[in-house]
Amino acid sequence: MSSPPPSLDPQGHIQAKPLPPLSHTINSTTQPTHHSLNTLILTLLPLSLPPHTPNPTLYARGISHILPIYSTFEAESKSLLHLWEAGKMGDWDEKGEAGKGDGRRRRRREVVMQGLKKLWIPELERAGRLRGDLERLGKSGRSEFDTTGKEAVAGPKLRALTRHIEEVTGRKPHLLLAYMWLLYMALFSGGRYIRARLREAGAEFWMGGESEKGGDIDEVLSFWTFEGQEDEEDLKADLKQRFAEMEKRLTGQEREEVVQEATYIMDSMVGVVEEIAETVGGEDLCHKAAGRSLERHNRAEIGEPSLWWLGLKHVLPMGMFELITGASKSVMMGIEPLYEKV
Repeated sequence: MSSPPPSLDPQGHIQAKPLPPLSHTINSTTQPTHHSLNTLILTLLPLSLPPHTPNPTLYARGISHILPIYSTFEAESKSLLHLWEAGKMGDWDEKGEAGKGDGRRRRRREVVMQGLKKLWIPELERAGRLRGDLERLGKSGRSEFDTTGKEAVAGPKLRALTRHIEEVTGRKPHLLLAYMWLLYMALFSGGRYIRARLREAGAEFWMGGESEKGGDIDEVLSFWTFEGQEDEEDLKADLKQRFAEMEKRLTGQEREEVVQEATYIMDSMVGVVEEIAETVGGEDLCHKAAGRSLERHNRAEIGEPSLWWLGLKHVLPMGMFELITGASKSVMMGIEPLYEKV
């Protein structure tokens, strides 16, 4: 009985053993940073909602720092696809496997760009929705922050991230996979929890007088919603399937670079959220939270709450400690992870 033929990578080289799905590798590699980011988000979220604030100003100020990330990533993606379709991409400035000879470089470019074309789902785009949310919040008069479509004055960490996106994705378009997976899958998973908490604030908080005219809360929260037939599950499944198909086109080096880029993204996102913490006045608290994952407490690896945890309870406004505890347990137990676990 003959043995099955060996599996080959996109370059025709024999693979020693099947690799785990790229999505699994990204998630497992970035998991520690996920915990720090989750803790920061869960700490900041209640500060932007009642009863801790009477209007959406803090929410608008904080979320405006996220807009440049999505707008830069999505603009670069669409620009590259447009240039490729028009035959104007030129040669890649790469080194390594994909850069050995003009012929190979052109072939790799075609393989990757064909895959990215199939991977791109216009319904997932968020920048336009978030910009519209901010504009509507400004027009409603509920936000004291200038939300007339202008993005926030970027801090150094946010500037570094957006500049990095512009610099590297043009040379290595396969790195866009890391952004598509992390930025969109986050909204499908933990984004649901955040959306529910935002909606609980009520129409009066978000819309003010507009709510009496029949205004819908989701008109200012469209960033968190997707148009899908089954509560966005169809879009989520479509993205997963397309991502898995795109993964087959990558070389070993390209795959490693995507994972490295995912690590960079997550580290950068922690820095950006820390800058948001400074904006909403919670810098000290969030730096403490980032340095001490809630995971140990919620997995009951210690019999009694730590002194730090007890101290945090007395620092936080009334009710916030219980809120973070409950939400964090849900996150750590995988009930509503802020980032997708596959």
